[in-house]
Amino acid sequence: MASHSPAATSPASPPASDPLSVRPFFENKARAFWTLQAAGWSGYLVLRSVVGISNGFSLEKIIPVIIEAILGYCITLLLSTLYGYYRRIPRSATTGIACPPGVIRSFRNSPLRANRPIASARESARW
Repeated sequence: MASHSPAATSPASPPASDPLSVRPFFENKARAFWTLQAAGWSGYLVLRSVVGISNGFSLEKIIPVIIEAILGYCITLLLSTLYGYYRRIPRSATTGIACPPGVIRSFRNSPLRANRPIASARESARW
């Protein structure tokens, strides 16, 4: 006859507080972004290192991979800072930044402007 322990018959106790089960991963988007960035660049480093080692281990192959991963993460830091600054400036100021000069130039020389004839290639080079 099998005996039941008291722990098996008692109601289930609440699970231990696990940070991943308590809150959604993307609740704090900044933390999720940096966690995924670190995982991505670490995965890049591991993958490239394994490929380098499988082709013959040498420091000449491994050190550039480590430097690439560190530089990639640093570029991510820089871009994140620049994008954060870009998001904080007023929208009227971002219009001039977001609209490249080539687009402005193409509208300026477009045939939709009926007031003057289409500029020749030499004339449009001045603009």
